[in-house]
Amino acid sequence: MAQKQTAPAGAVPPRRTRNVQAGPRSQAVIEAVRTATLAELDRVGYAAMTMDGVARAAGINRTTLYRRWPSKAALLGNLLDSEIDRLEQPPLPPGLGPALDAVLAGLADNLSRREGVALARTFTAPEPELRDLARASRLRALARIRAPFEAAAASGEIAADSDIDMLAQLLFSTAVLWTLEQGLDRAAQQRLLVLVLRAAGASPVSG
Repeated sequence: MAQKQTAPAGAVPPRRTRNVQAGPRSQAVIEAVRTATLAELDRVGYAAMTMDGVARAAGINRTTLYRRWPSKAALLGNLLDSEIDRLEQPPLPPGLGPALDAVLAGLADNLSRREGVALARTFTAPEPELRDLARASRLRALARIRAPFEAAAASGEIAADSDIDMLAQLLFSTAVLWTLEQGLDRAAQQRLLVLVLRAAGASPVSG
């Protein structure tokens, strides 16, 4: 009997829109569904949101919706993938401090958007069906945050045996929770950056 294959620990899961067809019509449907999902989340919240309500708000039939997104969690995943894509795209400057500063600024920008608020709430949501979704999105975000630490450890900027997992979690979890409580403005970003750099044993950035 063939054994079930599992992804290695820490592996970044594939994007949930990987098999969605491309093209102007498909992109129009994706954008309509994203807009409708956000509107329904704002109107009734995740628990009360329905697939029928999203289909009506998007102006598409239920068959089209279910073919691409078979559940409410998949609809939310459509939002989260786009937000993580935005976080992953900009090239990072050299040096641990400048790179983390850029990552933190991008994360704060994402979390200030409606989609970003949905992302942050997903990480702390009680619904069981959102656990895998939250984990997949969190792993992608953490991979982006880990990269500067890994480069710094390889170059000797920080110790080779630095606890990169814990450092990345410190930055990410603090940023998400701070955003949910009071918003992560530039002053708060700098405070968090200094804290993380000190924890890593690196020199703080100037400015």
